[in-house]
Amino acid sequence: MSLTEQISKDLIDAMKAKDKITLEALRAAKTAFILAKSERGSDAVLTSDEELKIIQKLVKQRRESAAIYIEQMRQDLAEKETAEADALEKYLPAKMSESELTEAL
Repeated sequence: MSLTEQISKDLIDAMKAKDKITLEALRAAKTAFILAKSERGSDAVLTSDEELKIIQKLVKQRRESAAIYIEQMRQDLAEKETAEADALEKYLPAKMSESELTEAL
């Protein structure tokens, strides 16, 4: 199952569960996927690498927004952005720990 299909399925589950934070994050991801596909043409298909890059970009944007909100003393908005970033990070591969990285090198 591709990441696009997984996000579409999870989007429906978030709607049923009335999970607003996850719902907004997944809607943003689905919109980004649709925009990326439309830039290429009507029958374009995104590769898994392209899908991961889009998710990484969305997570990075939310983390940066949260940092700005914290600087401006808007903790409520920072928490929302952080929660959305956490919801999207579930779709990224796990990061290597420092010991795993040292072992690989």
